Amino acid sequence: MLLRLDVLREYIRDLLGDTYTQEQDAERLVRNWAGFLKHPRGFALAHRCDFEWEDAEGILRLDNEAVKEFGRIRQNDDKDRAKEKYRNNPVEVILPTVDEIESFFKVCQNRMQAAIEKYR
Repeated sequence: MLLRLDVLREYIRDLLGDTYTQEQDAERLVRNWAGFLKHPRGFALAHRCDFEWEDAEGILRLDNEAVKEFGRIRQNDDKDRAKEKYRNNPVEVILPTVDEIESFFKVCQNRMQAAIEKYR
């Protein structure tokens, strides 16, 4: 779903063109999650979703802060190296909350209203 929301974000940005204002936090969050999930393409994060967390050691946490940090990396090779730590390790994934997704939709709504006014 986060990948599809990022596509929506890009369509709206392109629709607004030069009137697109600064990226909002909710948009940046969706962009960072999508960037993490799709880079590199051959990387599959979830292999086993049913896991006994109590017995695991060295659990890594993938959350908003982790993907924001990943989003600040500019070079693709550096992104590959940063993501490598999640391979073959137990990872607790904390996806954005419903409130954060609702915030994204609110930003999209406001931008779409601006687009309607622009092309009216």
